Amino acid sequence: MDKQDHKLLNQTILALFPRAEKYSEFHLENSFVDIANLSTLLSIPVNQIIYGRRGTGKTHLFTYQSFKLKQKGAMTVNIDLRTVGSNGGIYGDKKTSLNERASALTRDVLIYTINEFLNYVLYTKKEEVVLEDFEEIYEQLHQAINQIEIVGTLQSNQNEKHIELNENQESKEKTTGNIIKGRPYNRISFPSINKLFNKLIEIMKIDSIFIFLDEWSEIPIELQPYLADLLRRTLFPIKKISLKIAAIQYRSNFIIQKDSHSYIGLELGSDIATSIDLDELVVFENNFDTSRDFFSRFIFNHITNQGYNNDILQKYRITTSKELIDIMFSDQDAFDEIIKASEGNPRDAIQILQESAMKANGFKISQEHIREGARQFFNKSKEYNVRAREDAYPFLQWIIRSVIKERGVRAFLLGASRRNELIDFLYSNRVLHIIKSGIIDLDNPDRRYRVYAIDYGCYIDLLRADKAPQGLLSYKNERNNVKYIKVLENQYGPLVLERAVLKLEEYRKSMNK
Repeated sequence: MDKQDHKLLNQTILALFPRAEKYSEFHLENSFVDIANLSTLLSIPVNQIIYGRRGTGKTHLFTYQSFKLKQKGAMTVNIDLRTVGSNGGIYGDKKTSLNERASALTRDVLIYTINEFLNYVLYTKKEEVVLEDFEEIYEQLHQAINQIEIVGTLQSNQNEKHIELNENQESKEKTTGNIIKGRPYNRISFPSINKLFNKLIEIMKIDSIFIFLDEWSEIPIELQPYLADLLRRTLFPIKKISLKIAAIQYRSNFIIQKDSHSYIGLELGSDIATSIDLDELVVFENNFDTSRDFFSRFIFNHITNQGYNNDILQKYRITTSKELIDIMFSDQDAFDEIIKASEGNPRDAIQILQESAMKANGFKISQEHIREGARQFFNKSKEYNVRAREDAYPFLQWIIRSVIKERGVRAFLLGASRRNELIDFLYSNRVLHIIKSGIIDLDNPDRRYRVYAIDYGCYIDLLRADKAPQGLLSYKNERNNVKYIKVLENQYGPLVLERAVLKLEEYRKSMNK
């Protein structure tokens, strides 16, 4: 391939979109790469939470799965929680009480859902459903969701059970007659909503409905347990409805535990399954072959379905992912470098690849192009975001000194039950990466650790100076010689743990000097 053709090939990379919502449904269907039977897991009619940080493919996964389920005759509802509702500003308005904000959010989610039911009937089941019957129940359900208590006094002979949330974060059932005073606010009547939903589904003649709630972590975190609780009471009891929630683990809060017997929200593992974590699936250290296979197919599928400069692919008869990788990269080390640099994150991989393709221009993409592209991407995005938080950047620099410079490695251990706000912040911004969970302390088997790896961008310049980390973890043997661990095991003794566990209290001491 000559210089001009390499330039055209690299331009196909520049035409890619980092975000799934920019693509057509056709592109998302044909570019999806299934891994670890994700598609099968999501097709099971149970309520599930899918964890994954930004860029791990949650939206792509939901869109693809929705398409496949519709092909099998199921109904799907896709809800982007960033955009739901006409008055989204109320959700973050701290001047408005929690019960009003939570009720408004739940109302918007439920109304969006039944509007999708209406669209489904009008455009898919029009010939099979008696519209008059549907419209009657639809209106009743709409009214049940939108019940309000009116300023002044309202007489009613009907008593009704409903759930209210108060300022003390309590959820309780009341039986009331409608003699009410105070300003209007939304009230959710769960028994009537459950009953009307079941009637509506019966009229629709549908066997299964999958509701995909994307961008859960964009909801104010103090509202999340309330929305979870209200969904548990309204939609979870309906047998034909399955909810799938996409969330960022450390930006999510599904439960407020009141005491040992009562709670607000969702009890993970009991009310809802949490079997899928996208962050750990394609980390290079966990499985070299799986990572290479995933990213080669990921790049190939996106480029061949983009339709930009596809003539160059036809000219060289590129029909497989291996053929594309061989002609695009200078060697296997260069391709492996893009996987390492992205730390298993597909969106980051696209953006680093685009920076690298610009550097390569009319040549094959080399390891040095990727390193320079990764440095540019890190400086313009991740480092910028970390610097925006005053206390985060010094903390990151301390981690880099303690782990990379002093120990010569790029990973460390933290107790699985230990939470630190700055660690969570760096993890959410993809500057730290969890590459393995559940490491066991051999001397204390009840203790578990997570392995955090430092982002490639943090030590990119050390690679050029031949000062790169020598492994993931290190330890000193009986002769006091440093040994490096490159492949992680499931358990370690004190020899490794003493050197591998990051002691956060040392950072606090250094800040007090």
